[in-house]
Amino acid sequence: MAKKNQQSSGPSYSLLALLKRTLFLHETSNVDELVEEVHEYMLKDQSYDQIKERYVGPILTSNPSFLEVESKTQVWRLSEGNKVNDSVYEVFKKFHSPLSERQVLNRLAKVEHMAGNIQLTLDLKNDARFSDIDGGKYWILSEWVVVNEYARSILLKIKSGLGEKELLAKVVDEFHVDREAAIFIPKLDERFVKKEKKWMLQRYIEQKTKLRAARIERLYQFLLKIDRPMSADELTATVLNMPANMTDVDEKLAADPRFVEENGLWDLRARIDQRQAAEELVGNIFESVPESEIAPEAFEAEPTLPREPSPLDEARQALDLSEPETVEPPVEAVVIETQDEQMIPAEPAVEIEAEEEALQEFTEQEEHEAFEPEEGEFEEEEVSKEEDEGAFDQMDEYIENLRNKVIEFLQNAFHSEGIVYNAEIIDQFVNSEEREELFEQFIRDHYVNPSKGRLLTDQAILTFMVYLAEPTLNDKILDPCCGTGGFLLKILEVLDDYLQDASWTERDFAIQYELRSGQFYFVQMNEEEQEYFDTPLDEEVARWLPIIRFCKQQQLTGVDLAPFAYHTADLNIAIQGFPEIVLHQDNALTSKRIGSGVYDIVLGNPPASGDEPTRFIRRSLALAKPGGKVLLLLPDEMFANGRLLSSTLRNQVVAQTIIKAVIRLPESVDSNAFGGRKTLLYCLRKHHEAEQESELFTGEINDQEGLQELLEVIEEPDVPVCMDDTPIDGRTVHYILSSYQRSAYNLLLEGLRRQVLHGEVLDVKEWAQPKKAELKEEDEE
Repeated sequence: MAKKNQQSSGPSYSLLALLKRTLFLHETSNVDELVEEVHEYMLKDQSYDQIKERYVGPILTSNPSFLEVESKTQVWRLSEGNKVNDSVYEVFKKFHSPLSERQVLNRLAKVEHMAGNIQLTLDLKNDARFSDIDGGKYWILSEWVVVNEYARSILLKIKSGLGEKELLAKVVDEFHVDREAAIFIPKLDERFVKKEKKWMLQRYIEQKTKLRAARIERLYQFLLKIDRPMSADELTATVLNMPANMTDVDEKLAADPRFVEENGLWDLRARIDQRQAAEELVGNIFESVPESEIAPEAFEAEPTLPREPSPLDEARQALDLSEPETVEPPVEAVVIETQDEQMIPAEPAVEIEAEEEALQEFTEQEEHEAFEPEEGEFEEEEVSKEEDEGAFDQMDEYIENLRNKVIEFLQNAFHSEGIVYNAEIIDQFVNSEEREELFEQFIRDHYVNPSKGRLLTDQAILTFMVYLAEPTLNDKILDPCCGTGGFLLKILEVLDDYLQDASWTERDFAIQYELRSGQFYFVQMNEEEQEYFDTPLDEEVARWLPIIRFCKQQQLTGVDLAPFAYHTADLNIAIQGFPEIVLHQDNALTSKRIGSGVYDIVLGNPPASGDEPTRFIRRSLALAKPGGKVLLLLPDEMFANGRLLSSTLRNQVVAQTIIKAVIRLPESVDSNAFGGRKTLLYCLRKHHEAEQESELFTGEINDQEGLQELLEVIEEPDVPVCMDDTPIDGRTVHYILSSYQRSAYNLLLEGLRRQVLHGEVLDVKEWAQPKKAELKEEDEE
């Protein structure tokens, strides 16, 4: 379209309302333009054909709000609207705010005194002039522009609040929106909050920066050096370069026994206790000296010989306080005489400028590295203090979050499994450079329990399946039986590897990645990312940003019913350094939390007991979207000659899916940890029943060493391909090249070349209905 829909600021339009709004702006649009608009603002995970067939087409043809300009041209416009709703239209124009149907009726009753008639004729859904928002709870006029997003942009810039009229005026001025059409709906938007008659962003009201232990320690060290109390504002501004009201500094310091607040100033408890003790000591000394022995006048002290320190000197030393510098004449000492000796006059106070020296020392300590380069050693460019602090803060946050997860995990393990832990284990999982290996060994020692059905998936088999599935950053992926999170973790590692090898360019906060496979991936940084990351982007940030986006958008989900498995998967991903993903402690066979028909890839290793493998096959087919991939590791006993033994299940799979491959995988070295031999079933859910695929690949890998060798081809691009001249069946090669892409066909073809993988292509009918001789052989097995 030549002109973008200005309603981009309104996140709450329904699909019907979006189509009405688009046609109102453009008067006429063809169906492809409407599909493009819906894909841009609502259904980015759907293809254009899916949006057209499932959503836009049926709405245009069934709702009287839309009229085709000419028959079979697929160019649409809005209808004139239902005349019986004219009075409703006037009510909206008068009140200029969202209204529910009940509110519309109440206002009509007051204005027109005809509520009874309106109840019979109120039909806003089929009237082009009205659009629903917030799931149909409220209605607005299609001609209005919801400016919530524009208002948010302005409030983000000024970081404070504005009155509604002033805010609307700024929106109209900056974004050139028609004032009569602009409508601000903060009450239906949780991002806004009203405070002192001004609208502000919720993030600036509640989202205070939580100071971590490392930052509290920095405040402690600074107070220790400057030797005087400070207000919270002065302290956080000086040390952390942020206002106190944007942090939880008061709460954190109040909870820390090292700090104490007096008269609005924060000081160290040890120093106050020391000062009070010294003052009590001085008071006791003065009380013990008669007033007649204290000289009424001060005089200058003459040089005296060294002497033993008196109790008053000890008190002064305990105080260890320097008097402030003054331009007035120095205060002369006071002489105190005792019965046995004459006290030496106290020396005048000397200004040391303790605060300035402490602040200078503290700053230098923050800015410089702990070592100096040797002579002739290459000196790296100096990193700014803010960048250093940001890097350390991110690391502190990661370590703190990881420590919390480790403690929570071990506590649950103790209560549910009786696993005893100590501080050393916590420290190993958090701080050790070998924490990944240590946690992997912990899983082997404590998670694996065949009697409880707790087994692992062999790493080579797991990797083979993930490469065959070919996950991308645009996919929505589910493991319905995630266990310790092996598949989830491998998917993140594979996507991360793709990005590490990719070339990327950045322009106007838009990043384009060209992957090694030749694919392109685009990221448009949102406002929060633009504020958080400095541009031009650092190399590491640029390659990590898509992973953050992938996890934050909840594109990867794991489900497991067992609490120990659920917590193990959560910590496993955290220890590897990846962002949090969606994990549910639930039964995937019956759970309503994971949706249905929405996943691009469903893969996993279901429990092998009873009828659970069969139930997981059927459930996975329901969870995958049309065209979605299903890859399941199933007990080898369910197959014979590459076919499912159950004819009922076999026919169901043929009817609902396009079968891509059935591959028998090698038995793991440790069957106690990984279970018996498995067979991989790989299929695609059909878009419709008539969709057919005439062939499928059946194969077998017998050797673990051969499988490891095969995976090296994918994981190490420099490994040469096999130059074996042994011919490969032409039908098999043609099927693989036409049915698979990228890593998948490389994996299969290289396996055939190296004779690690043995297999053939079968007709689907032959697979579904084997010959009688084969059936007899299967029955005997």
